[in-house]
Amino acid sequence: MAHEKVRKSITRREFLRLSILGTGGAVLAACAPAPAAPAPAAPAATPTREVEIVLPTPTPVPAPTEVPVWSGAIELRQTVHWSGTTFNDYKALCDQWNLGPGKEKNIYIHTERHGATGDEPEWIAFYIADFLAGTSPDIYHLSGGMLPDLVPKGMFAPPPDEIQAYIREHYNPAGVEYATVEGITYGYITELQCAVNWINTRALKEVGLSADPADQPKTWAEMREQVKALTKYDSAGKKVRAGYIWQDGYAEPHFVNRVPMHEAEGEPFIDLDNLKCNVNSEVGRAIMKLWYDICITDDASTAGLVGWWDAYPNELGCVIQLDAWYGNFGIWREGGEELFNDTIVTLLPTQTGKNFKSEARIYLYTVSSQSEHKDEAWEFLKWLNELPETRMPKFMVDVFGFMPPHDGLDMPKFFTDQMKEVFKQALDVAVPMPFVKGMFEMYEVMGTLEDAVAFGEKGWEEAAQEAEQEINRILAEQYGA
Repeated sequence: MAHEKVRKSITRREFLRLSILGTGGAVLAACAPAPAAPAPAAPAATPTREVEIVLPTPTPVPAPTEVPVWSGAIELRQTVHWSGTTFNDYKALCDQWNLGPGKEKNIYIHTERHGATGDEPEWIAFYIADFLAGTSPDIYHLSGGMLPDLVPKGMFAPPPDEIQAYIREHYNPAGVEYATVEGITYGYITELQCAVNWINTRALKEVGLSADPADQPKTWAEMREQVKALTKYDSAGKKVRAGYIWQDGYAEPHFVNRVPMHEAEGEPFIDLDNLKCNVNSEVGRAIMKLWYDICITDDASTAGLVGWWDAYPNELGCVIQLDAWYGNFGIWREGGEELFNDTIVTLLPTQTGKNFKSEARIYLYTVSSQSEHKDEAWEFLKWLNELPETRMPKFMVDVFGFMPPHDGLDMPKFFTDQMKEVFKQALDVAVPMPFVKGMFEMYEVMGTLEDAVAFGEKGWEEAAQEAEQEINRILAEQYGA
């Protein structure tokens, strides 16, 4: 058989939920063989089956204990996307309010998981329907990428001027830029992400490559050579380890990673001034060819060998381009402390080895324009997010291992010194994600077509052309062009 493609699209949110439940890779079972490649033939060493990963049986997570609502309380409802132990940890943080200052101020906060199913496009549709029905929560916690679709519908109340001023003064500038629409900064930033390359140093040493962070690839060509050298075959010529971890069936990074890769070469991935996508530009085509060369020409990726979530913790893949969250959820929790400490990170390689970039992605709190208790909602959020305690920013860093959104905070405590230094550099060169309607639909386009390249279903030129057509179609539909 040729490469086997994982056809189910799974978002990072779903992977985080599954990893918390101990079921991270179970959804990555192989499906039917992919069609034969129309491009040049795959190399002889193409793997013939996926590696089987045996997963532990998940342990059910008990529901948290509710703090009783007192008589006469002003009751507010906030919704989040978390579940399992993550939800419980967050609710415990919010219950500190209900047990202390909330009781003094007579404001009780109900914390619930939103009622949407599916992925971000379904979440957006749910939020809009909920708003139109007049049943929206008082407080939203949602992806900044949803703002382009939701702000024009009047769903959010602008924060008081003093809160907007505080956010602009104390929060990450790239995150603030994304949260600000027509001069209004819509809420406190919580989750902040930026991407790096994560590299297994044990694998580097095994094949005689330097594990010194200063010696790691700075160009695409150097990265291609590195992952090719890290790929291993058994005596029968079967691939047993890949250098590059291809994030198959997971659409998000195939859009997100393009943002800094294009910016590093002097162009936006989504050109908002001209309402077009640069996936088929000279730079865009070079990136698509890079993936083709790594996955098909060199056979140096995990595509067809193992699902991406299982690759790094089981040391079946060695290099992955991904955001800060992956350190905790993907390596430490799945592969253990020793593997984590044998990992280094680098700024993303560029075509020229210069002008390094990363991306800034955010989640944030907003207050519904339908809330009858906007002032009370902002009072709670101020307690949760601002100095002197900065409770939520610290929670994001210390519990989840995300980037510090608020000034004055250190990097995650469990990060190595090398990781802390590189992530500081990555934040300094992070560019905001494109503020564009329909972005999550574009995720799916990029994930589907880049997967088709990695699994030999399409040539890189064909995939670049199709991606351009599809994303430009989405832009035309969203903006009436």
